[in-house]
Parts: sequence; C-alpha cells; structure tokens
Amino acid sequence: MPSSRPSDHAGLRPLLLTVRGRELHSYPCLLYLGSVAGTLAAAAAAPDQLAARVALATTVLIVPALVGSRLLYVLTHLDAYRGRWRLAVRRSAGGGAMYGGLILALPLSVPLLRVLDVPLGTYWDAAVFVLLVGMIFTRAGCLLNGCCRGTRRIPTSVLEAALACVLLAGAVALHGRVPFDGALFLGALAAYATARLALDLTRAERWRRGFTVAQATSLCALASTLPVLLLWLK
Repeated sequence: MPSSRPSDHAGLRPLLLTVRGRELHSYPCLLYLGSVAGTLAAAAAAPDQLAARVALATTVLIVPALVGSRLLYVLTHLDAYRGRWRLAVRRSAGGGAMYGGLILALPLSVPLLRVLDVPLGTYWDAAVFVLLVGMIFTRAGCLLNGCCRGTRRIPTSVLEAALACVLLAGAVALHGRVPFDGALFLGALAAYATARLALDLTRAERWRRGFTVAQATSLCALASTLPVLLLWLK
C-alpha cells in the first residue's frame, strides 16, 4: 500500500519545471492556474452587472479558502507532519481539503458580499464554477505531486477530477434554470458530498484511519443541503 506521507513525492512529476534556476512544483502551479481559471469561470457565470464584483469577491475569498483547505488537510494528517512541521506551510508539499476552504469562506462571504452588494445565493451559484474548475486542476496537481493517493491501482485523484468534470457539466447544463438563487450551489454540494462518501473508500489513509473527517463532513453537508432542496420540491 502506498504511503500518504506528504514529503514522499512519489507522484508522476512533483517538480513541474525549472525556470532560470527557480523550481516550479506541480501542485502550487496547478493550484494557481485552477484559482485563476475558476475565478474567470465564476465571473462568466454571474449576471453581467455583477461579474466584476463576483470576481473581486472570489479573489478575496480565495485567500481564506486556501488557508482553511490547507489547515484541514494538515490537521487530518498530523501523523505525517509530526516532527516535520515546516512541511505544513511548504507550498510544494501539496495537499488540501476542499471542505476546509468552504468552512472558512462561507461565513466570511456573508459580510463581504453585503459590502459588495452581491446576493449570497447568486454569488455561490457562480462560485460553484470556482470550486469545480479548481478541483479539476488541483487533483491533477495531486496526481503529479503524489499526495492524496488512493489504494493500490486506484487513482483517487483521477476519480475526483473526473467527478468534478461530471459535476461541472451538470452545473453548466443547469445554470440559469435553478428554482431559486443558491440552489445550484446546494445541489452541487449535495452531489459532491454523496460521491465523496464513496470516493473516500479508495483513499490509502482510509484503510488505516477508518471513518474519515471528510466522510463526517460529507454527512454534515448532506444534512444541511438536502432538507432545503427537499422542502422546495414539496
């Protein structure tokens, strides 16, 4: 069974390239590209009159989202970082948990969007594209870097990227057709949480840790999103 230690770098290409002696690592490069592409996608998905403000809000919220994502990843992999704490802030080490980003970005978005005069539901329907586009890029980064690996012969990062592609296609198809503002975000989160419950079974650490924090968070996400969607269906 492959190790999930963050510094093993048993990926396909953890060092992407070297430019004038400066090493550019795969995970942070793809994380950056995903953030930029996701922000542009969110602005394109937002109503024309709100596009600039949605892009600004996303640019601001990406910072706490990245902090929360990294923090949750480190907290759920403490054994791998114990005695090597510098790796926790090393950008090339890879590793991030999307739920951690949401936990910080969601509450912080409330006052920010109020200041920018952007409706909360409208923003998060657009932000779905940030999350999904970003996930495709970052899971490619995980594959190249060698973090977030699955069990033997099961490429979990590839499966999660494929899931993001499917959800992105669904979001594009449903964009502008949802019954209320915020429904696209709630639906995408519910779908991701459902799939994540199954995908976590393929992660290498799952077999050492049993029920994971990600699975528990997925259940909480389902418990908070499904009632709202079911109430509307009634």
